[in-house]
Amino acid sequence: EKAWQNACEQDTPEAYQTCLDGNTLKEYADEAIKRLQTLQQQRYTDNGDGTVTDKKTGLIWLKKANAFGSQDWKTAMQCAANLAHGQCGLSDGSKAGDWRLPTKDEWEAMMDERYNKPALSNAAGTEPWKEGDVFLGVQSSWYWSSTSYKDNTSLAWTMYIDNGRMYSYGKTFTYYVWTVRGGH
Repeated sequence: EKAWQNACEQDTPEAYQTCLDGNTLKEYADEAIKRLQTLQQQRYTDNGDGTVTDKKTGLIWLKKANAFGSQDWKTAMQCAANLAHGQCGLSDGSKAGDWRLPTKDEWEAMMDERYNKPALSNAAGTEPWKEGDVFLGVQSSWYWSSTSYKDNTSLAWTMYIDNGRMYSYGKTFTYYVWTVRGGH
């Protein structure tokens, strides 16, 4: 019963699997299997450590989409590179250098054209994102990518979350910072 309570509190695939791997009562095991299958079918998984995994891309996103506020591109790159366990709600064991800004292609893969304001789905991938659903503090604004504009490196690509489109702007402008690590 204790394992079941812990699994319900954490609500992660790992927690339900741990519950099933132990000596769980049959009445809890059936529900644990059902919840585990639901979580495994979702687009995004809250890892319970300040991170969210995008199962479509394999990227791990910082749960807090507004952890650094609005920064110029160089500062945004530094914020991402310096991010580590113990900062911004992270308890994932990450080290400085593990995190970065998403690339232009990674931003485009995250956006869901079925939705706008923001062009982002909920955890299940079935409805528009709402505050508190897997990500926190998503701003209806521009976010930096790590990708410089090919024809003019004083510009970088930004994602306008409201419509899910990329635009290039000068690196001295200030836009939001949302970090990622990993990927396929």
